[in-house]
Amino acid sequence: MIYLVSGGGGAKLDNPEQHSDPASLQEFTCKYVADTHSLTYASLVKDLLRIRQIAEDGKWMHLP
Repeated sequence: MIYLVSGGGGAKLDNPEQHSDPASLQEFTCKYVADTHSLTYASLVKDLLRIRQIAEDGKWMHLP
């Protein structure tokens, strides 16, 4: 089972200092971005799940 939590748009941006403090994040956090609004694009084709994050300027954000 895969869970995706994404909340990158609309509200005030979070504390950007967390970018340099990985100890403040949950252990399951893959990547934390607090300095830009974004949206999540997810597609599922057969057994391939692709997740991409798109910044408010329309550019793809790099995920690990």
